Amino acid sequence: MDLEFTELRRRVLKLSGLQLRRTDLLAEAFTQSSWRNENPEYTRDYQRLEFLGDAVIDLVVARELYESLPGGSEGDLTQERATHVKGENLARMGRELGLGEFVRLGKGEEQSGGAARGGLLEDLFEALVGAIFLEHGYTVVADFIRRILLGVTDDDLLTTDNPKGKLQELCHRRNFTQPSYEWEVSGPDHERCYRARVIVDGVVRGEGEAGSKRLAEARAAARALDLLGD
Repeated sequence: MDLEFTELRRRVLKLSGLQLRRTDLLAEAFTQSSWRNENPEYTRDYQRLEFLGDAVIDLVVARELYESLPGGSEGDLTQERATHVKGENLARMGRELGLGEFVRLGKGEEQSGGAARGGLLEDLFEALVGAIFLEHGYTVVADFIRRILLGVTDDDLLTTDNPKGKLQELCHRRNFTQPSYEWEVSGPDHERCYRARVIVDGVVRGEGEAGSKRLAEARAAARALDLLGD
C-alpha cells in the first residue's frame, strides 16, 4: 500500500490543482476502524474526519444554494441541498476518485470486498474533505467541493465570484495599498502547481494553490477577503 498517497495526491492535483501535504491527515482519513482494531498501536480512524467533512459539505452546499437561488424558499433550498449531499452522490465522487484503492481495512472487511461498498466510499469522501479543510481552510475546501460536487468550473470561480476584483474594491474603500501578487510554480510540466501569495499593506494576506496562475491568485484573494472580513 502506498502510505505516502502519491497517486491520490496526483489525482487531486490534476482534478483541482490542490496539493495535499499532510500525510498524517491522509493516513487518518483512509483508516477504517476494522483496521485500527487489528492494529492497536494505531489509535485513529477516519470517523472524526468523516464527521467534520460531512458538516463542511453541508455548509458549502447550503451557502452556494443560498447565493445562487435568491428566490428559493427554505423548503426549496432544503430539498435542493438533499439532492446534492445524498449518500449515493458522495459515494459516486469517492468512486470516481478511486478512494477505495487507498483505504486500510481489516482482513475480514477487505476479503468481503468492503473497499467497493458505496457506504465506505461515501465515508472516505467525507473524511478526505475533512482532511482538506484542516490542512487548507474553508476557502480552499469550498472550491474543491463546488468543483467536484456542484460542477462549478474555473471560469465560474474567476468570473462569477471575482475575488481579485472584490479585493481591489475593499482595499480602495479602506485606503489600503492595492494588492500585489507573488507566485511560485512546482511540479512537472504536465502537472504544474502554482502557489500564489497576495500582499496588502506589505503583509501577506492570503495564499492559494491551483493548476493555473490565475486560479491560484483568485484563491489567494478569496482567502484575503475572508481574513479582512469583506
